[in-house]
Amino acid sequence: MDPTAVSEAQSEVSADRVDHILEHYVTIAETLGTMLAPILEVAVHDLRKPGSSIIAIYNGHLTGRNVGDGATDLGLRRLRGDDVPDAMVGYANESPDGTKMKSSSLAIRDDEGALIGALCLNLDISYFEQYGKFVQRLISTHESMHVDDGEDFGATSPAEDIRDAIDQICLSNGWMGRSLSNDQKRTIVEFLYRQGHFKKRGAVTIMAEQLGLTRPSIYNYKNDYVDRRKNRKETVDAENTDSRTD
Repeated sequence: MDPTAVSEAQSEVSADRVDHILEHYVTIAETLGTMLAPILEVAVHDLRKPGSSIIAIYNGHLTGRNVGDGATDLGLRRLRGDDVPDAMVGYANESPDGTKMKSSSLAIRDDEGALIGALCLNLDISYFEQYGKFVQRLISTHESMHVDDGEDFGATSPAEDIRDAIDQICLSNGWMGRSLSNDQKRTIVEFLYRQGHFKKRGAVTIMAEQLGLTRPSIYNYKNDYVDRRKNRKETVDAENTDSRTD
């Protein structure tokens, strides 16, 4: 077989393979450009033809470029073999009209490792800067000579609430400073239940620690109280029913 024909056939296969690789990146560019329109420009370059290297571009209004436009100076430096990394991510950039951008550039290589193209992304960060300024204004504060360490809004923890409630009932019954009997502790648990303290986070553990009881004892006192209230209510209801019948 003619060596020239073999070489041409191999070149065609190689070119087809390069086209296939670049088409894969075009699909990626279309996905990103569509999802992040209009703030992300995505371009795919075929650096085999640097003068008209752009084969796909999405949101090209950011830099004013179109398909068929040439490579940037960065792409040309890559082609010359300058010391340019294959992956450059998040570097500061600026569009021709002065818009601030965050850019990334990824070299595309063929199966032999030869440079064939580039995937380039330019993010318009002016949108985020405007939002950032709004947020900064929203959260900005100033010092006040009338408030040193912040206001006391009276908010307390469950432990403080329960301790204050226990002090309250002990003070009203003259139990402050004395060792509490089991009956007194039972009365306190019933009071805490009526006041709704059992609904607070970690309430039973806090009560047990404050009263020197076990958690099961707290539950037993509470359940016994609930049962007694229920029985009293049923008795009263039954008596009322009997009186109406009479």
